[in-house]
Amino acid sequence: MRKVINLFLIMILVLVSCGENPKDKSKTKQPVERKYKEKISNSIGMDLVYIKPGTFLMGPDYKMDYIMREDEHPHKVTLTKGFYMQTTETTVGQWRKFIKETGYKTHAEQVGFGWYLSGRFDYKKYNEDLELKKKFWNHVNKDEYPVTMITWVDCKVFLKWLSSKENESYRLPTEAEWEYACRANLKSHYPHGNLSQNWEENYKRDIINPELDKYAWYSLNSEEKTHPVALKKPNIWGLYDMVGNVSEYCQDTFTRRYPNKHVTDPLFYRKWTTILTNNKNKVTRGGSWYEPEQIVTSSSRDGRLLYNCENTTGFRVVKNTSQADYKK
Repeated sequence: MRKVINLFLIMILVLVSCGENPKDKSKTKQPVERKYKEKISNSIGMDLVYIKPGTFLMGPDYKMDYIMREDEHPHKVTLTKGFYMQTTETTVGQWRKFIKETGYKTHAEQVGFGWYLSGRFDYKKYNEDLELKKKFWNHVNKDEYPVTMITWVDCKVFLKWLSSKENESYRLPTEAEWEYACRANLKSHYPHGNLSQNWEENYKRDIINPELDKYAWYSLNSEEKTHPVALKKPNIWGLYDMVGNVSEYCQDTFTRRYPNKHVTDPLFYRKWTTILTNNKNKVTRGGSWYEPEQIVTSSSRDGRLLYNCENTTGFRVVKNTSQADYKK
């Protein structure tokens, strides 16, 4: 009888213990959050840093006299996935490896010319400063310079080659990813501070913004040309030349209208027709060596035709995360 009672008590204790710990057991079954390496490199010499997902306010908080921005509403954006972004603009040396391996001919090389910009910024004289010239991706034939004179389509071909070579998924950043990475959790005009109070007068009088001069090549300090990447200071996330030097292609089709609501992982894509051909206008970001300080900002944006190439425009790559990027 005593054995039966003892067995009965043991069964009760087992049942009670099972009922007391469901929360503890469920905790142990929760998936472990993956942590990614902060920085990675690839076989063609690109360094990339991990950008965590997050929410930020996208869009301008100031006006430009010469560009209509009324529909570019500041709006909240959430990015749900982290990604890796190249720390510098893609260089001539990295592009050269692609050319040597594939024999690819850029659009400019195929048609025999590209758009070449010279002089100092003047929005009213922009078309006078822009000339068709027999200039190609190697017109600045130094490996440490950002590659230019390439189209958005040329970049896509490069990214397909790089993805295959590295067995990873490389792409252009979305416009939202680009601005998020450029701002680096700051709400200022630049990745480090704000426009000068007298920026319009300073430009007319050739007064360089001393703070901007530490981070960007723009119209007042560039000597009307590109410069080697990573000579200026990076933003707090380790990204160089996010503003100035060369403007950078993004995935999105350009539109002047921003949404009036909170959006998640936005990517805008639209076809439109010109008189001559079915074409697309692709977003460029960051401004270049040619533009004044009110354009080399975190929110400033422009567009380029699909097959347009200039000596002011380049790109940097983004890579989707993969298991190989997990911290061990």
